[in-house]
Amino acid sequence: ESCLEFGPADSHVRLRPRPGYVPKVPTTPFRDQVVNLQALPPEEADPALGLLCPIRALRIYVDRTQSFRRSEQLFVCFGGQQKGNAVSKQRLAHWVVDVITLAYQCQGEP
Repeated sequence: ESCLEFGPADSHVRLRPRPGYVPKVPTTPFRDQVVNLQALPPEEADPALGLLCPIRALRIYVDRTQSFRRSEQLFVCFGGQQKGNAVSKQRLAHWVVDVITLAYQCQGEP
């Protein structure tokens, strides 16, 4: 069973922990939690708002990384010697910080 399942016409996505995943705190009640995300409805008045849909973004990411993917992990390296391999937790954290920083810069915030 896949850890990532898109619904019909990409209406939603279901994310499951990978088999064998052991959280840092094994007694956590979220150990086997499934995350369900719904697609945002298309905004006819402002098509740019459709770019905010997490399902759309996830579909594009998965499609664009499919040709070089060498890991079952969702997030993979996209360049260099590690291209296609799973991204480390530290690298993923850097990506999140970089995106947040960029968002603030685009809004003219420090």
